[in-house]
Amino acid sequence: METAPPLADLLRRRRFRRLPTAWTSTARPGRAIWLIGGWAVPGLVVGGLATGLQAVRTTDGEVAWNWPTPKWAELSAMSDQVVDGVAVAVLVKEGSDRERTTAVGIEVGTGKELWSYRLTVDDPYSNTPYRWSGPAARAPALVPGRAVLQTGRWAVTLDLRTGTPLQPPWADPDSTSFEVVASGSDVLQVAHTEREITVRRLDLERGGVLAETPVPFGGKVESARVVHGAPLVLAVTGAGVHAPEDALFLFGSEGEVPTQLPLRGKKFEFHLTDSGLLEQELPMVRAGDLLLVPTRPSYGSDLHVTALDHRDGTVRWHWKSDGELLGLLPAGDSVLALHSYVPTPQEPGSSHVPGTPTRVTLLDLGTGKVRAKRRYGYYSPTGISYLDGTRLIRLSRYGGGTSAVELR
Repeated sequence: METAPPLADLLRRRRFRRLPTAWTSTARPGRAIWLIGGWAVPGLVVGGLATGLQAVRTTDGEVAWNWPTPKWAELSAMSDQVVDGVAVAVLVKEGSDRERTTAVGIEVGTGKELWSYRLTVDDPYSNTPYRWSGPAARAPALVPGRAVLQTGRWAVTLDLRTGTPLQPPWADPDSTSFEVVASGSDVLQVAHTEREITVRRLDLERGGVLAETPVPFGGKVESARVVHGAPLVLAVTGAGVHAPEDALFLFGSEGEVPTQLPLRGKKFEFHLTDSGLLEQELPMVRAGDLLLVPTRPSYGSDLHVTALDHRDGTVRWHWKSDGELLGLLPAGDSVLALHSYVPTPQEPGSSHVPGTPTRVTLLDLGTGKVRAKRRYGYYSPTGISYLDGTRLIRLSRYGGGTSAVELR
């Protein structure tokens, strides 16, 4: 989605006030209430619940299309990307000895099902992250023309338009865990054993590996988690009392040996999504040559924003939110931060606030200085946010609702 150029001017030239609501939609596909993920294309936002997908128009909040899941399955994961108008949803059937995983290609603009592919594996629960109610396949990795589906130790490369497998399903039996992730036009495999972490660039046409990069952690590995795809960023935690310090690894655009940063520094620690939260809800965000990362200061509990140079991890600026950070959205030469705000007892009317106030703050991308701020409401709207022109659209994490406010 594109942000209208005058957004900064619209917010800056008016007084500090509450953002007007454009529309609210409470419709949802079926009875499920927990959000699995979301997609956005110009004019539409799509929310996924266990019982199906639903698209609403960004102009008026009316339902554009519904795609209910089959009776035998529930929606388990959604691709983070929409590529050439196509996204992929993953369905699972549980309660049997062999978990049945099916990938479905969806044309996001129309809701049309383009194809489905069933992948059945013998070790369905091995190294599979949990989302809310049970085991689920990982989000598929999408690049132009290709989709890589992963469940457990198994993965398969599919044609994005037809769902045709390009090679037989393949596994990595030697790794403790592995994950595939889209990084620009490449798909990378991040695999680790107890002692090693390796990043492999996959050959999606002929199969196999084009290049390998070892990650210099230097000790026993408990987990190696992808927190950003392009550029690739890994969060690595050590195992055992003599393990190295937990670290963040920033890879270069050519996959060169990464920059290493401590996850917990002297002044702040990186606050990164774990497997118990929506991975799209509060991600690390790339904006220009910066990586915008939620951080928590060592002296308090509020979530802040730290801007890092994506090439070497240098801190460019730091912004204090005075509350919980709920979303980050690049907007041209600015970044929009959605955050809760806890008023001090000295502020007028602070004792009469019926909930935690939420604000939208526009920050200068180059300096981190505040350009403008607005009131969002008196609650914390957890979920996934998108920008469509001068509208901020929010998919609710719980309840299946969608709402939009005007940024003016």
